[in-house]
Amino acid sequence: MDFTGFLGNDAVKARLSGAFASGRVAHSYLLCGPVGSGKHTLTRILSAAMQCEGRSGKIPCGVCSGCRKALEGVHPDIITVDDPDHKAMTVDPIRAARSDMFIRPNEGKRKIYIIPRGQDMNESAQNALLKILEEPPASMDGAQLGTIICDAYMAGCEAVGTQDNTTLSVTDLSKVGTLLSAYETFGAEALSAACTDPAFFSQFARAAQRSENYGGNTKEQGYTNMVDLGHMARLTVDTLPSAQAVLDALDDCVLYQVNGQYRTEATGLSCYYSYNGDVGDLNGFISLGASTAFKYFYSYELTGELDESGMEYIADMDITELPERKTLDTMGWDGKTLDLDETGSAVLTLGPDAADVLASIGFSLYYVDADNDLMLLLGTDNDMNADWENGVFSDNFRGVWGALDGSLAYMELSYEGEDYNLYSVPILLNGEEYNLQIAYDFSSEQWSILGARQGIDDSGMADKELRLLQPGDEVTLVWYMTDLSTDADPEAYTADTVVISENTAFGEVQLPDGQYAMLFEMYDATGASALSDVVLFDCANGEIMTTVF
Repeated sequence: MDFTGFLGNDAVKARLSGAFASGRVAHSYLLCGPVGSGKHTLTRILSAAMQCEGRSGKIPCGVCSGCRKALEGVHPDIITVDDPDHKAMTVDPIRAARSDMFIRPNEGKRKIYIIPRGQDMNESAQNALLKILEEPPASMDGAQLGTIICDAYMAGCEAVGTQDNTTLSVTDLSKVGTLLSAYETFGAEALSAACTDPAFFSQFARAAQRSENYGGNTKEQGYTNMVDLGHMARLTVDTLPSAQAVLDALDDCVLYQVNGQYRTEATGLSCYYSYNGDVGDLNGFISLGASTAFKYFYSYELTGELDESGMEYIADMDITELPERKTLDTMGWDGKTLDLDETGSAVLTLGPDAADVLASIGFSLYYVDADNDLMLLLGTDNDMNADWENGVFSDNFRGVWGALDGSLAYMELSYEGEDYNLYSVPILLNGEEYNLQIAYDFSSEQWSILGARQGIDDSGMADKELRLLQPGDEVTLVWYMTDLSTDADPEAYTADTVVISENTAFGEVQLPDGQYAMLFEMYDATGASALSDVVLFDCANGEIMTTVF
C-alpha cells in the first residue's frame, strides 16, 4: 500500500497494508493522535485506497478517477460530516449523514464518511453515531449482517494483530433442529460403541485431544470443557458414520465463518467434552446439555455406571449390561519402570493395552537442584516418539526448552494438533495474572506469541479478549517449585521480568548445564493420570547423559 506523504507510524502502515491485501478492510477506523501526526493525510490516503479502481497492484494507484477525485477532495461518495457553526458538534449533521447512508453511491464502490472533529461530538451526536453503527439498513437480512460483522471483526483483529487465534461464525438458528437431531444420533452411536467395547472411550478421547477446543483446558488456565463439534466429527467419522450427518448439518446451518491460522479446523459451533474428568462439571452438562445420548455416554465414561433411565436407554439398543472399563486405576502403570534403548533414549513400554486405556501421553520436565533439595517444574509437552500400536513411547529430549527473550519459561501444552501445538505460559503482565498464548508451527518450525489472556472466571467462562504485548510492558514469568525429598505439590513463584520490545520473541534455548528429570505423564478418558518412573538427563557442555532406574 502506498503511504506517500504519511511519515513514520510503521506499525499502522503494516496493519493497514495487511487489511487491504487480504480484502478485510474494517467498516470504520478511529484515527487518533496529536496535531501534526498525520491523521488528515492518512484519512485522504485511506479514502483513495477504498475508492481505487486501478489494476496495477498499487493501492491507491493515484491514477484512476476514483483516486484522483479522492486525493483532490472532490469525490461525490466521500462525505465530510462536520458542524462548523458550533464548537461542540451537534446531532444534526450525524442524523443527516444517517439519512444519506441509505442512498446508493453515485459512482464509487462505497460511500465513505469522514468525521474530522469526532472528539468534539456532544452526547447526542455520539449516541446517534452509535445508532448508525448498530442498526443495519432495513433491506439487510441476518445472514448479510452476520457476514459483515464477521468480516469487520476479523479486519479489526488483523488491524491489531490478534487474528491468528480468532474464529467467528454466522449460524441460522432455524436449521439448528436438524443439527441437534444429528448430534443425538452421533451420541447414540458413540454410546453403543462404548457399551460394545469400553476401549472406545480412549479412542474418542484421543480425538478430543486433537480437536480444536476453547478456553485453554489446562490445569494452569482452567477448563471450559468445550470442543469444536465439527472437528470432533471429522476425526471420528471413520469409526462413527453418523458423524457425517453432523458435518452435513453444520454445513447447512453455519452460513459463514472466519478463522485465523491457528483456528483452521474450527467449524462454528462447539459442544461439551469432559477434558478434566470432573463429575461436578458433568452434572452441569446433564442438567443443561442438548443430547440425552451424550449425557449417558459421559456418565458411563467417568463413573463406570448408568442410572435407571440410562439403563433403559441402552436397553432400547438391545444392550443389557455395561462391560467394565479399563482405566489407569486398574492398570498399575503408576511408577512404571523405564528402559534404555540402543540410542540412549528412555523407553516406556506399556504394550497394546495403551491404545485401549490412554487418552493422551506427554511428559513433565523438571530441573533438579539436589544440593538445595529443590525441583523446578519447567512444564509439559508431547515431543516424544510414540508407537501406539505396540504401546512403546520414548523420549526425544534435546536439551532445549521454551524461553521469552532468552528467559526460561514454564509452559503447558494446551492443544496438540497435526499442524501446530498451542502452549500456555503463566505470567504477570504489568502485575496482573495472565496466560501467554504461544504457538509452534510444525511446517515452518517457528514459535510465535499470539497474545495474553486471563484465566477462566468464577462462572467457568473463558477470557475472550486477547491482549497483545506492547513495547514497554513488563512480563514477569511464573515458575513452579517443589521439594525434591517430599511429595508436595509445586508452588508458584515469580522469576525473571522481561521488558517487552519490538523484537521480543519466544523460542527454544539451550538448557543450562545441570540435571533434569522427566516423567512420562499418562491420562485416561476419566481424567485420571499416572506418572512413570523418573529418567534423569545430565547436561554438560552440550552433551546429554541419560539414566533410568
